[in-house]
Amino acid sequence: MNKYNENRTLMKSSISDYNLIATADIAKGIPQPPFQKPIPDDSILVDLPPVNSMTAPRADFFECTISRISRRMYSEEPITIDELSFLLWCTQGVKKVIGGYWNYLKDGSGIIMLKWN
Repeated sequence: MNKYNENRTLMKSSISDYNLIATADIAKGIPQPPFQKPIPDDSILVDLPPVNSMTAPRADFFECTISRISRRMYSEEPITIDELSFLLWCTQGVKKVIGGYWNYLKDGSGIIMLKWN
């Protein structure tokens, strides 16, 4: 096969190849991971304020998109406890837990709700 055809084959989607479709861990019977890591006994716990529309910064989506820039210079000023709470919530926010379902704020590459038995 010439280089052109090799590269063309490489770029083609093989998602329809049934043998290449990954099986979810839950279907394999792999147990659910812990909801959170165990907290060592000597840990210092900090109560974070709840995140809601009053603590989240107000921003227009369009303005945020067009004004987005990568920053490499950071402030010496520490973030507030409200900002920390919001940042942590954005990275791994669980909206709710109902039965065996964990409904995350962010999706996991298309998987929005996971059910563990």
